[in-house]
Amino acid sequence: MICTLLAADIAMADHEVILVPDDRNIERSDRRHTGAKPATRHTRRSDSGFQHRRPYLTPYFGGGFGSGGDVVGRFTDNFGDTDRIRSGGGVYFEGGLLAAFDDYTHLRVTAGYETDRTDSANGGASFDRTRFDAVLLRNFGVFEVGAGVTAHVGVDYNCSINSICASDLEFDNAFGFTVEYALTSLNRWTNTGSRSDRYFSPLRSARLGLRYTGIEYNTSDSFFGDAADGNLSGDELDGSSLSLFVGFAL
Repeated sequence: MICTLLAADIAMADHEVILVPDDRNIERSDRRHTGAKPATRHTRRSDSGFQHRRPYLTPYFGGGFGSGGDVVGRFTDNFGDTDRIRSGGGVYFEGGLLAAFDDYTHLRVTAGYETDRTDSANGGASFDRTRFDAVLLRNFGVFEVGAGVTAHVGVDYNCSINSICASDLEFDNAFGFTVEYALTSLNRWTNTGSRSDRYFSPLRSARLGLRYTGIEYNTSDSFFGDAADGNLSGDELDGSSLSLFVGFAL
């Protein structure tokens, strides 16, 4: 009988050692209590950064104000104040797409409208054009630089002021180049935040910078220009400008 009891104690001891839970049992128990889902192959692949490095497109919009180019109209009011219409000045708005090839290289393709105008009680004048831009950008953390090409169509000078002018002159389509430098913030391609923040934030990046555009316009018509120049006929207009702009990628 004594031997039988001793054997039973030994068996119970062995049984207790076998039933000690391992780490996997503890993890499964914790997930049942906390509701956490086990890691899957898709999750591990996302954590590796594969999805973040994949190229994608995102909407882009912006605007700015520029100055430059030739004076195509000069107007003085009754108070002696003078307004000038320039072939490279005015405000512009643009929208398009921003393609990110990697964390630092982007391509921006936009279409926009640019105008320099003056208005008075007896009429107004404006120099308008529609521009299409393709700019390759390189990001360096807090700033980025870019260079690209620009095409301007629908270039038009309209002057309709009583007893001064009544004309609408069209210019040929023109091609030029553009370069820019910008400071960036909220940049979701280069920050150190989580990848889920980069993909679900409503604003991917914002930028403030300077843009230089080099371009020239041609027309076969005669038109009234700067009083110092008189009538310009068939000459090239310098449409170059330096503008301050802001842009946002969603």
